[in-house]
Amino acid sequence: MMTRKHKNPTIVQLLLMVVFLVVVTAGFSYAAFFPLEIINIKPAGTGSPAIPATNRIFRAYPGIEYNIRAAVIGGLYPFTYSLKNAPTGMTINPATGEISWPNPQSSTGPITLTVTDSENTTVSTTWSIDVTTNGFLFVDVNSQSTIENGSIESPYKSIKSLVLYTDQTNLNDIVYFRNGNYSFFEYQGDIQSVPEMNLRKTPTTWIGFPGENIAINGNDVRARTTNAIFLDNLTFKNFGDNAFVVQGGVDYQTIRRCVFSDLVAVRTENENQGFLYFNSGGPGNYLVIQDNEFSYFTGASAIGSMYDTYHALIEDNYIHDPGGTGVTGINNGIGAKSRTDYLTVRKNKIIMPIGTIFGHAMNAIMFNADYIDISFNLFSAAENKMAHTFSPRTDGPTKNISYYRNTLIGYIRFQNIDGNNCDPGNKYIVKNNVIINDNNFNDWATKTIDFISYYTPTAKNNPQNCIDDIDNIKATMSDNIIDNNGEFSPGYSNYKGTYGYQLGTYSNTRPASPTGLRILISSSN
Repeated sequence: MMTRKHKNPTIVQLLLMVVFLVVVTAGFSYAAFFPLEIINIKPAGTGSPAIPATNRIFRAYPGIEYNIRAAVIGGLYPFTYSLKNAPTGMTINPATGEISWPNPQSSTGPITLTVTDSENTTVSTTWSIDVTTNGFLFVDVNSQSTIENGSIESPYKSIKSLVLYTDQTNLNDIVYFRNGNYSFFEYQGDIQSVPEMNLRKTPTTWIGFPGENIAINGNDVRARTTNAIFLDNLTFKNFGDNAFVVQGGVDYQTIRRCVFSDLVAVRTENENQGFLYFNSGGPGNYLVIQDNEFSYFTGASAIGSMYDTYHALIEDNYIHDPGGTGVTGINNGIGAKSRTDYLTVRKNKIIMPIGTIFGHAMNAIMFNADYIDISFNLFSAAENKMAHTFSPRTDGPTKNISYYRNTLIGYIRFQNIDGNNCDPGNKYIVKNNVIINDNNFNDWATKTIDFISYYTPTAKNNPQNCIDDIDNIKATMSDNIIDNNGEFSPGYSNYKGTYGYQLGTYSNTRPASPTGLRILISSSN
């Protein structure tokens, strides 16, 4: 591989480079890593496992905005979304898949959702919506009603009332929270040493009323349930160890448009501390975590730990201002821990100058996980910090990782690979990324080769032979390829839409850099 030091390109250099790319790489396309799939919208009772007819997507309350977002994994991003047979007033954002119906009045369907990826692969699904007042509950701390029965006229006034006044017959109800401040409270916890609120007999589809601000104070209490959670448009703060713990084997969960902040681990041992802990106990399919913000988490993960979570999507989340390793020694952005096959991590912005962004020897090891699609993310650690460690366990390695079109400030490290014995059934693809580090992370256990690092006790015999390191822009911060926001600086804006997380102007035929070059522009004096 040729090594070329990057300098600011001249106009002539830019023109020559564009001509070269057009001539050499015409027709180039990067194939999808695994099949395109819509995971959260499908006809009631279909899918494997089947989506229950009680899922939030099938119900709307008259006059209250219905808002969901399509969740899509696999395929070749970006996608285009469209609807057919939609009711009057329903729209879809063609770039994001967000579906809004501001004023539902009567039941509708079947509606057809179609998703087309950048290889023109298309998948479609249908669903229907029942517009009804049945199966809805309301919580309003500001209610003046003297009765609390959960109706819109006489809502519950607190989370405590919701928990105490509902039972298993209400498990499938949708709960709307009105404007105001609410609090968790201790109630029938399973672990005496940890303050818990037991939600096993309480509905756990919680939605913030459109246009209103709902703040929920954890009071260092965590919620525990064996039921699927659906959280939308809510703010959660002040937790110890966890905000929500969901027992294993739960399908079709969604956390969207929520804000989580201020979690400080209390127990000194590793107990999978994090805002959202999806426990082991059987496979859980089709978890969706979209459009959330996570901050100020100490000794914990922002998302995770995640066990036995298959066909999941983590998309468009903002993780920032970690609190450090705290009493546990752990601080992860995304804690995908064990058996997380067909996981897509896409379009997230994770800023963690301390801790580890994604992939770590503790709580983010992706043990026995196969097919991980990491694409179009901005990952910012620091120029001399380890952002990712992949496949740290010899007894359950992570297989088939596609690390594509990310912008990374920091290091990516691989473990447990033998350059003399690369597994033909295991692909580690690092392609079309922007990788910024000082190319000098070397210690007793780590060796860096061309901006990518390897754990020397288990990565041996030229381990880089097992990595498909293809057409990446690699440089140091002093090269000024990107600015402080992780976006291409003006001299390199022509790479936007081809390398790194920025979409830019997109076409189905992607230009690629000349094969074998680390830096696209030759040095000049």
